[in-house]
Amino acid sequence: MDPERCAGRLIVAALPGPELGPEAIRALEDLGPAGIILFDRNVRSPSQLVELILGVREVCPEPPALAIDLEGGPVNRLAHLDPALARLPAARIQAAWPTERLERVWRG
Repeated sequence: MDPERCAGRLIVAALPGPELGPEAIRALEDLGPAGIILFDRNVRSPSQLVELILGVREVCPEPPALAIDLEGGPVNRLAHLDPALARLPAARIQAAWPTERLERVWRG
């Protein structure tokens, strides 16, 4: 693996919008990031989000870890997709929950 590709595997990248345009595709192919973090600008609907994630997986040379800026409370990028997601408390509150409660909430 060349040095640039090795460096890319240390980076978590953000995408500019809800779709993969030519520049984003080229950057993902060249960089091969370790992960992708999604923000509000990347999320429009469940089907759009699935398409975006599938596109990222198709373009990246190695499968990246996927993350979303979802802290619960006032920072909730998924609230508009499902009413249940809108009611999530802030991450700092969830951090105090016992494991069993976290499993119940997040595994449905």
